[in-house]
Amino acid sequence: MILSKRWRTIWTEVPRLEYEDIVSNTNSEQKSVWWFLEKSLQLHKAPILESLCIQLKEICPTNVDVAKLVAQAVDRSLRRLLFHLSWLEKPTSMPNRLYTCETLTELELFNKIILDVPPSVCLPSLAKLFLFCVVYKDDVSLVRLLSNCPVLRILLVIRSEEDGNAKKYTVKVPSLEEFTYLYKRPLSLAENTRFCVDPTTSLSFNLTITPCDSGWLEQLMLMLKSNHELKSLAIKSSYIITQPDHVPKCLASHLEFFKWRSYNDIKEEREFVAFILANSKCLKKAEFVMPNSKNIYDENNICEELKSMFKISPSCQITFTFIHI
Repeated sequence: MILSKRWRTIWTEVPRLEYEDIVSNTNSEQKSVWWFLEKSLQLHKAPILESLCIQLKEICPTNVDVAKLVAQAVDRSLRRLLFHLSWLEKPTSMPNRLYTCETLTELELFNKIILDVPPSVCLPSLAKLFLFCVVYKDDVSLVRLLSNCPVLRILLVIRSEEDGNAKKYTVKVPSLEEFTYLYKRPLSLAENTRFCVDPTTSLSFNLTITPCDSGWLEQLMLMLKSNHELKSLAIKSSYIITQPDHVPKCLASHLEFFKWRSYNDIKEEREFVAFILANSKCLKKAEFVMPNSKNIYDENNICEELKSMFKISPSCQITFTFIHI
């Protein structure tokens, strides 16, 4: 733009835009990218906006109208929106226009955003939906959103301790192929988070859980007893757990990948691993992530013990990763 005048307006035609607040460790006054973001979108002329990624941090002004900005992007036949809002103000809602965008194929919402879905929601092209620690207005909003995405294939939900009023909801999306549910902090699956996958919906999904009480396993078994195809199960826990008294059909017939993060090699954990290996006929890989031990002899013993466990799947590979904590 400095060397040639013809470059001064080329940027207004690019179909992908990314804006991110950069927070430094210095004490100097920092300015949010918002001042540039708002003005540049007004000057943008591309007829189709393929991707808009916005990450606003704590330095973002609290009096700006983010909903108005998103509405402007929707008018450009927006296809992918990633909006990460971490400002110091209360959570804000997205414009109603976002929930009726016919061109939107991927939606990712982070943090200080309220999921307040209007009754008129219809997202006919949305294939991927990622909700990272957003605030749920109520159960109805989430159910309403999921029920009006007819081609939704991938759903990822990450929840925190304080994410609004949605305590129970049913995933009933016939087109869904992959469902990943992750607890950002240790929660009680039995008390804090209640959800189910509709038994008439057969899907292949991934599940990542961080249990903090002994009741989580019973809830997990109840959720998996239908016809769902659990392809991947990841566990992050150091809590004492109990071995289930029955084998869910999907665990025996569909589980292909199993991962245990923060594996501590206590008796109850070893028993649960033995249960998984002995009953997962389709298992291809079991991965264990463990803290580094000062004694290499202990590490070798843990690895050999896991390798020596009975595996009903002859093709199952067991891998190990040791990390510093």
